[in-house]
Amino acid sequence: FFTLSIYPNATLSELFKVLTYIGIFFLVINKIETKRQFDYLLNTIIFFGVLISIFGIIQKYTYSGKVYWFDASGSALTPFGPFVNRNNFSGYINMIIPLALGYFLTDLPWPKRVIYGLCMWIMVLALLLSLSRAGILVSILVLLFMLSLSGFKHSLKPKTKTLFVCFSVVFFLSIFFIDFKGVLERFANLFKDGTLVVFGHGYSWWDILRLWQDFSLFGTGLGTFAS
Repeated sequence: FFTLSIYPNATLSELFKVLTYIGIFFLVINKIETKRQFDYLLNTIIFFGVLISIFGIIQKYTYSGKVYWFDASGSALTPFGPFVNRNNFSGYINMIIPLALGYFLTDLPWPKRVIYGLCMWIMVLALLLSLSRAGILVSILVLLFMLSLSGFKHSLKPKTKTLFVCFSVVFFLSIFFIDFKGVLERFANLFKDGTLVVFGHGYSWWDILRLWQDFSLFGTGLGTFAS
């Protein structure tokens, strides 16, 4: 009941991660002061998101059991790009796609907006090819949320709406030609293998409920869920 951590080493490692994130956060908010600096930071993040997405797409069609093609065979079961797990990639790219969408919906010159649209298309395409079900669902929810915030039906100019619709059509057509069947099969397996109830690592929602009952006040410690 009063356990601080059931696995102190894992908790210490996770604590250092959290402290690092906090340090980066305060570094950014104290050093990024002008709009130019802000744009430079966000564009750098988008640029690397696109590069990693392209890497993941190439890896998708050339994967031979090696993440970087020269490391140990079988080093990762479900990698995508430099991530050893496709769900980690989807979590990463879902934080960057809204940045490109935000620039796409602003009043920038048309050539720049087309570039941001292409960046967004590449990242979303990589997300779909990763076959991460949770990542795809989260991406759809984020897209709907951002469009509702921007007042899509009222405040956006007709040209912006047209451009957005064009990119959407191109994007959905590309799904059919690349791996539409794979995406559908992944979601169909949610019901076939019982993933909605029992997770892939051998535990279920009932296990999580019992875990919460045993450690309801303080939890089991940072980074100890797997243990």
